[in-house]
Amino acid sequence: MSLRQIPKVLILFLLFISFILMNFASADEVNYIYDDAGRLVKAVKGTEGFIYSYDEVGNLLSISSSTISAVLPVLQDISPDIFFSGSTASVTITGQNLFTTKEVSSDNPSLSIKILHITDTEISAEIEVSTEAFLGGVNITVATLYGSASIPIDILKLTLSPCTAHLLAGETEEITVSLIPARSMNLNIVNNNPDIIAAPQSIQIPVSGTASFTVQALAVGTGILEIEKFLSTIFVTPSFTGYASISSPSVSVSWGLIQNAFMESKPVSVMWPSVNNAIVESRPVSIEISD
Repeated sequence: MSLRQIPKVLILFLLFISFILMNFASADEVNYIYDDAGRLVKAVKGTEGFIYSYDEVGNLLSISSSTISAVLPVLQDISPDIFFSGSTASVTITGQNLFTTKEVSSDNPSLSIKILHITDTEISAEIEVSTEAFLGGVNITVATLYGSASIPIDILKLTLSPCTAHLLAGETEEITVSLIPARSMNLNIVNNNPDIIAAPQSIQIPVSGTASFTVQALAVGTGILEIEKFLSTIFVTPSFTGYASISSPSVSVSWGLIQNAFMESKPVSVMWPSVNNAIVESRPVSIEISD
């Protein structure tokens, strides 16, 4: 390819990168920061820095400059500050002097943290909490080129009981929500199928860590409730109006001759809820004693 065939925009872009590299090369030490994919995302020298932005497939889109402070990071807030084992959540960390952030880590080894975006005052990240994560207080640490700072969060275990329920239209079910460690907090309830089931929009968990709410079946179908991305599924089924029976063939048991053996028969109880006119039939059990 000849020089004339190279787009002017590309030539200017390459010249701009060369200018940056030459400018850094003629100065003091330059620090390079890479993302999890191994791409250069920042170059920092003293109070001057450059940000490299990429598209979803890794193509370099732009390079922007910023003036930074070569001082320790300061963390002011993290939102949310409560996470649940077995879930993934987006998090925003705000503070000062965050531009040169190299890593965001935790003292809980079962947390996986992925940095999404960094400015001098804000870090966007994604935190995945394993089901094996230790529950309770955890420190999130931000490490920059000039030091580190930490901020606390809490890891809780949330359970819904029952996770599934089968109801007829008009029936109700109590759903119990539990938090470990126990604490008081308000949780939103997302009803994905309000035409099939009715449920409150939120539940207040007391200091005991456990509370219940009522779900009512409205129409035949499947209703899904969601609390902090944990699901409870309600199956609303039509009433059974046909004929049904349970039966089995005779059961024979061969038992070698045993002196003074005692044999006792117990009745079998079959429970079949929500079925009208059901027939439960029992069969005799014959026992043969052989020499």
